[in-house]
Amino acid sequence: MLTVYLDTSDYSRFGDVLRGKGDPQTEVLFNKLLTLKEQGFARFGYSMPLLGELLQYDETHAETTIHKAEAVEKLCGKNAFIWPGRLIAWELAIAAAANGLLDEPYLKSAFSENAYWFPNVEDALDDLKGGFQRTLDEALAEITPVNRKQRRTIEANVRRLNVSTMVNASAPELADKYGLRVSDVQRSLVAVLEDKISPAEGATRLFSAMAKPTTFIRTYFVGYEGEKDFPSWISDMGRKLQASMLEGREKLSRIDTSVLSSVVAP
Repeated sequence: MLTVYLDTSDYSRFGDVLRGKGDPQTEVLFNKLLTLKEQGFARFGYSMPLLGELLQYDETHAETTIHKAEAVEKLCGKNAFIWPGRLIAWELAIAAAANGLLDEPYLKSAFSENAYWFPNVEDALDDLKGGFQRTLDEALAEITPVNRKQRRTIEANVRRLNVSTMVNASAPELADKYGLRVSDVQRSLVAVLEDKISPAEGATRLFSAMAKPTTFIRTYFVGYEGEKDFPSWISDMGRKLQASMLEGREKLSRIDTSVLSSVVAP
C-alpha cells in the first residue's frame, strides 16, 4: 500500500470541491483518490505542519477553511504523521534500540492510524496537578484553628470536595471554551487530578478528543484564537481550573466551624 502525503494546496483545491467551487478536473482527481483509499491501494496522512498551514484564516474565510479540513478528514481519516518533536525522539529511540541501549520504542512507526499528530504536554498537566494540591493545602492552612477532631473532619470534607466540586464545576466552562464535550474534560484533566490516570495518559486523551481537523479548527483557531504555543494553551486551561479552585477556597475560608460541633465532639 502506498503512503501519500499531499501538499496544503491540494487540500485547498479539494476543499473548494466540497464547497461547490472546484473545477471539474479537480473533482475527478479527488474522487479517484477517494476510490484508491477505499480500495486499499493508498493511505493518506496529514500532519501538524500541514494543519498549521492549512487552517490559517480569519472569520470571513472560516467556511472555506472548514471545507479544507473536511477534505483532509475524507482522505486521511485518522491517519497522521506524528508530531515533529515526537519524530525526533522516535528516531533517537530507534537508533538507541538498534545499539541495545533501549527497548524498542512504544511508537513503531512515524505514521499513526490514531490521529496521533499532537505534542506531549504531560509536564503541563503534571504542573496543573501540583498547583491544584498547593491551592487545597493553602486553603486548609487558613482555616481558623479549631480542636483536632473538628479540623480532621474539615480536612476530610475538603479532600472529598477537591475534585468532585471544584474541578467538575469548571468542566462545562472548559468544554464550551474549547469545543469539547464535558466528558472529554472529565476523562482527561479531571481524571489526572483524581489520580485515576497519569499526566501522559491525560494529555493523550485530551488531544485525542480534538484531533479531528474540523474539531481542531474550533478548539485551536476559534476557541483559542490561534495561539501557537500548546503548553501555554494547556496552562490557560489550568488557570481556569485554578480560578475555580480559588473560588472554592473563598468558600472554605467562610466555614462556620461551630456547625460541626453537633457532629464532632469537642
